[in-house]
Amino acid sequence: MTQHLEMMKLLVLCLAISMIGCGWKDMEGWSSYAVWSDDDTAVVGVYEYFEGKNTVTHLKKRSIKSEVYLMPYGAHDGEPRLLMPQRAGRIDKLFFMSSAGYLIVNREDRLEELDDGMNQMSQFSVDKVSLDGTVESLGSRQALTMISCDAEGQSATTTGEVVTAYPSPDGGLIARVETNTTCQRQTATITFLDAETLSAIGEPFSTSHTVGQQLGITDYSWLENGRFAQVTTSFRGPEGNSYAPNTEPENISSMPYDCFFPATTSSDTNAAGSSVSTREGVVEVSNSEHGQATFGCP
Repeated sequence: MTQHLEMMKLLVLCLAISMIGCGWKDMEGWSSYAVWSDDDTAVVGVYEYFEGKNTVTHLKKRSIKSEVYLMPYGAHDGEPRLLMPQRAGRIDKLFFMSSAGYLIVNREDRLEELDDGMNQMSQFSVDKVSLDGTVESLGSRQALTMISCDAEGQSATTTGEVVTAYPSPDGGLIARVETNTTCQRQTATITFLDAETLSAIGEPFSTSHTVGQQLGITDYSWLENGRFAQVTTSFRGPEGNSYAPNTEPENISSMPYDCFFPATTSSDTNAAGSSVSTREGVVEVSNSEHGQATFGCP
């Protein structure tokens, strides 16, 4: 009986070990992240290569590399078609401007070897990817993604949009955002680019927020009127300004939150309110009974 119990304990232990895993392993697979094209005619998805480790609750990932594919959906039959070849980092913002013939891909490559406690370091990159596969960099910077500002180092805050880009609703302009963050202040520079030539249009806009103005909690979005908004949250509602080339900033504090999410006409929710994702490379579309946010004000 004792030997039988010991054998059972050994089997349970082996099962637990096999479920949790004993270390990092090379893995790959489809991310669930996908977005509609701006004209709702197509879907792009993300395929990842990474080192993975199973835990009791989830699969941990590191050293992620990503590819972007045009997915079989609607008029696009057959196998997924590669649009952006493998690049280092996890894709955290993806915009597919099909009507203008390009994608904007924002990536973050976590550099764990450079972490210092709760101060976490990443390489941030943003690219414009044409539908013929041409990749043009819109910027890349190594910077903190999380910064600890308390003496004990027990808490941290996000450093926000280190370098990102957002295409306008019609795809004609790209708003490039670059921020610099310390524990006292966050500054941001917004530059408008011609989407075809990538040349700057007008002078850049610079903003600055102190710690008391909710450092790091800042969102960016295009508006239906063709202006680009920088929004901070507060108990009084959204606060901030909107910007456009060769014009003065305009206050947007009277606008409701629904006007700012999603940030442009390409997102995981289309104009009909249907959300999209992928499961093992298959496009899944769902409709919310409560209605999901689409671009523009309600």
